[in-house]
Amino acid sequence: MIMPYTIAFYIHHHGSGHFMRSLAIATALKHDKIVFMGSDLNRYRDNMPENIQVLHLPMDTPLSTDSKFTKGSQIDCFHYAPLQVIGVTERAAMMTKLFLENNPLLLIVDVSVEVALLARLCGVPTVIIRQHGKRNDLPHKLAYQCAELLIAPFGKELETSEDVEVLSKTFYSGGFSRYSKNQIQIRAFNDQIAILIGKGGSSINMKTITHIAQQCPDLYFHILGEVTIEQKEHPLNITFHGLTDNVNEIMSRCALVIGNLGHNSVMEIATLNKLYIGIPETRPFDEQIDKAQAISGIDGFEVVLADDILKTNWKTLIDNLLKISPSIGKLINPDALLESSNQIKKLAERLF
Repeated sequence: MIMPYTIAFYIHHHGSGHFMRSLAIATALKHDKIVFMGSDLNRYRDNMPENIQVLHLPMDTPLSTDSKFTKGSQIDCFHYAPLQVIGVTERAAMMTKLFLENNPLLLIVDVSVEVALLARLCGVPTVIIRQHGKRNDLPHKLAYQCAELLIAPFGKELETSEDVEVLSKTFYSGGFSRYSKNQIQIRAFNDQIAILIGKGGSSINMKTITHIAQQCPDLYFHILGEVTIEQKEHPLNITFHGLTDNVNEIMSRCALVIGNLGHNSVMEIATLNKLYIGIPETRPFDEQIDKAQAISGIDGFEVVLADDILKTNWKTLIDNLLKISPSIGKLINPDALLESSNQIKKLAERLF
């Protein structure tokens, strides 16, 4: 008989994708006791279900009071392990206390090598959510070796790693997002274009938006996300929606989306099966460049590098794409969350 157990999620604070993915998996698990832990989770309090407990961790970056902070000696087995940062010490103490008081516990890490290794040192089994990028460095190898299960939130056709050990431990869920592939479709108009700006940092700024809109005066652009409007006047074929709850509805009525290649953005656009111009941003381990290469060749998808934004003939590029039927929707597995939750439950049954 399986013992009562806790499922905890460690959620990295950069961007919003880690939280949204964790929330989707947690919702599908329908488990009695789930804990989210991470820094800056208060920004998601309106999205947090009441049945999920939250452990708010301090940031792991040095404060002005950390007067003795130093990076310390070079170390190969961690990505980030500064010395004399009180937040690092406090968060480690809070996590180990959670592990001790909620034994048995299964930890799902999205993402942090250091947290995964800390959990293993505490005897806590982990599930690690994989990301694209060149992750054959020693810290990633150690974290993946320590994990009981790796979950790739994409299909095997998007695999770019050649590490046999990693591949053998990976469950490929197929793509999923916060949207439903079976939702009622809103009619899309060929003159409506969405520009999606993620929260993890983007080269899609006011200069970029103005440049594209001026090149395409017959198209109308819906800007989704935060952008600094630097000038008083801008092209009239632009509407700034800011941070809105209507992203799904607005993108649905657009024929084409311009955005970065963060994982959640890709899967949201794939769920809606939209024509897509992806602009990969500089990220650790070349994550977005790797993802661009993984999905290249899909009908209706094109890449524009950040350095080429102002050199690109956007009117020609968009006009040519509008002649194509998108097929990026094939990246989505409608049963991805159910299948992922089943894998996690099977692991818990084996362990506990």
